[in-house]
Amino acid sequence: MEANPVLLEPNPDVDADVWDALAHFPTNTRPSKTARSDVDRAITLGMILAGHGVRGVGKRAVEQQVIGHLTTFMNRDDVVEFVESAVKDYETIDYATLSVDWMTGAVVERAEGSTVVSAANVVDLFNSAKRRLPEASATWLWNHLCDIRFPDDAERARLYVAAVAFHPEAVQVIESAAKGLFDGWRRRHRAVLISDPDAQAQVTRLQTQSKASEPTVMQRPDRYSVSPVDDPNHWWPKHLLASRPGQHVSPESVATFPERRYPMTPGSSWEEAVLTAELARPDVVAWYRNPTGGTQAIAVPYGALGAQAMVYPDFVVFRRVDGQIVVDIVDPHDPSRDDTAPKWSALSMWARQVNDGTFDLDDTLDGLGHRPRLGRVWAVIADRSGNLVHVNLLEDGIGDRLASIASAGAQEAAVRRLFDERGSMI
Repeated sequence: MEANPVLLEPNPDVDADVWDALAHFPTNTRPSKTARSDVDRAITLGMILAGHGVRGVGKRAVEQQVIGHLTTFMNRDDVVEFVESAVKDYETIDYATLSVDWMTGAVVERAEGSTVVSAANVVDLFNSAKRRLPEASATWLWNHLCDIRFPDDAERARLYVAAVAFHPEAVQVIESAAKGLFDGWRRRHRAVLISDPDAQAQVTRLQTQSKASEPTVMQRPDRYSVSPVDDPNHWWPKHLLASRPGQHVSPESVATFPERRYPMTPGSSWEEAVLTAELARPDVVAWYRNPTGGTQAIAVPYGALGAQAMVYPDFVVFRRVDGQIVVDIVDPHDPSRDDTAPKWSALSMWARQVNDGTFDLDDTLDGLGHRPRLGRVWAVIADRSGNLVHVNLLEDGIGDRLASIASAGAQEAAVRRLFDERGSMI
């Protein structure tokens, strides 16, 4: 609990079109360490939609999608060869028996052979497949093979399921099929979900239970409290959330906090200089201190699948240009940190995707008329003399250069060299 906290609420100085731009702005979920399978997520989403009268969704639809993709997968020549070879191995068990002299321990006789696999062994193989494949997909495939290919040989169908399950691409095929349904249903039936906040909250939770980051929309920042600051220069105007009029410093005091201001002590002197310079621009109408986590933050994934982390750029700035709101991102960062180049490389790629319309086909937008546009995406450092220098991550070649630096080990000298060559003073 904050001592004498400052209660913040939507700033009345911020125009409605700024909030509208933020409401339609894309962000990404943080990958979950305890992720649910995409099959499970698709089934759950189908149940939510079915409860709102949507037809053609649910467990059966997921099963059909998975089986369709598995059938195509199993018809590939290399997969046919893999499965047939595995089934042949499964059908027999090689064995060797040794006769040992119990007094000396010496082997006196050795016999080798093979035998047909038993029904119990087949069940064991099938149970291993069920543990390996997501949810009930092993059973779905077994039922399908029994119906279509082996109507009179359920055990052989189990062997084929086991062979498929241990192909290195099988799980990916199943999860990809389910994720396609999940994304498609979420996009097509967004109107249904928006009409029910509880349903939308359930779907948002489903998104956060993915093993990979997923695109979504920011939730509007709401009322919350923060600690006050003593320096009057650190009560900032034009923030989306601001102090309420007439709020007393303490219950015993008649003094009040500054009105319509956001209390924040910057993390460094040059971070303060960046914010001061941004607020001095005549076209800046609002800004937002992007939090480092949560559903009210702009977040961008970076790193390999399974080891993704998130970039939370520091400042979101809103400018009015020709009557329209343009969104900028300004991200001061210490170039000596190992994560500098990987983060800015990912931020550059993501920013280009926003402006290229990559997210238009996802539910991150409510129609092209509300499509957000990034005007500037500035990475900022302090040079050796303490001067603030920026590069625009939207400029050609910047993102690729940062990606190369990241792959080479993200050395500070390489980052500074990029800023020397392509940067501009703030």
